[in-house]
Amino acid sequence: YEGLRGAGWRVPEKGRLLLSVADRSKLEAPHVAAAFHALGWSVDATSGTADVLRNWGIPCRKVEKGKPLISGIASRQWDLIVNVASGSPEVLRDGYQMRRSAIEASIPCVNDLHVASALAVSISLRIRGSHP
Repeated sequence: YEGLRGAGWRVPEKGRLLLSVADRSKLEAPHVAAAFHALGWSVDATSGTADVLRNWGIPCRKVEKGKPLISGIASRQWDLIVNVASGSPEVLRDGYQMRRSAIEASIPCVNDLHVASALAVSISLRIRGSHP
């Protein structure tokens, strides 16, 4: 966590998480979403990811891709974005736009579910007063 702070990231203890995960990684997404939800975060997800999370009983708000999503990022609706992209050129382009918008809005954005999971653990330790 201290390394992220040194890089200028400010990740709050609670906030709103946006998940957009490629099909190949969707089965790992519920673990990350559940960890953040348990920490008191609100979880939003793009359509396919939201369907998987809801099937696992994780409450989330569905967010449509495209201009509304990019506009939401620009207006800082989320405090952390997890975007794991792969596949077709269109999916890769969508992921690029999300990550680029996050950078421009100074929103921390990770592109790996293992990193997101480690970040949730770090936040949990910080809340308990331990150092990661």
